[in-house]
Amino acid sequence: MTTTKYHFVVVGDDLTAEAETLTPMAYGEFVEHVGYEVTRYTGSAELRPELRGAPVLKGFAGPMYGGEKDGHTIIRYESYAAYERFSA
Repeated sequence: MTTTKYHFVVVGDDLTAEAETLTPMAYGEFVEHVGYEVTRYTGSAELRPELRGAPVLKGFAGPMYGGEKDGHTIIRYESYAAYERFSA
């Protein structure tokens, strides 16, 4: 059984990217600590099974499937600034 890790990518004022990967237990603490608002939870049958039930966060693109690494499913969120910078 794989566990899920959440990967957050943000771009600072100096346009450098920062990333942090959190375990599910730390995820709620992270969201509470930095004040990201959960707007809803995904549930569409068209989504990858790994993304169903994942939170949608205000101010972030995602959730996105980030692959598998070391037995963990990675669910990725990018700030809109990071998304625009890396998707261009």
